[in-house]
Amino acid sequence: MIDPTILHLGPLEIRWYGLMYVLAFFVTYYYCKKAIEQGKLKLTLQELDELLGLLVICMIIGARIFYALFYNPTYFISAPWKILYIWQGGLSFHGGLAGIVLAGLWFARKKKISS
Repeated sequence: MIDPTILHLGPLEIRWYGLMYVLAFFVTYYYCKKAIEQGKLKLTLQELDELLGLLVICMIIGARIFYALFYNPTYFISAPWKILYIWQGGLSFHGGLAGIVLAGLWFARKKKISS
């Protein structure tokens, strides 16, 4: 089995899924910025920054809520404040995706972006 932790830096652990989230953010930012510069994406750089900030926050919130609800609900019902302890691990890809989709739809409606 692959160890989910890449590196231990004292009490801080760097995990594979965290690294993938960070890499995905930077790759997305790079390609979206190029698309804006080429006129393929009708956003300003400020709107791109707004959007990606929103998506990161909603991804983490969605990932943590899904993890709490679907993978360990009894633990989090008995100690709901521990939902905030994201540094202890426990994020769900499905929840992150749901958070991103909902935030993206909200952003598109707010900015009146359509195809």
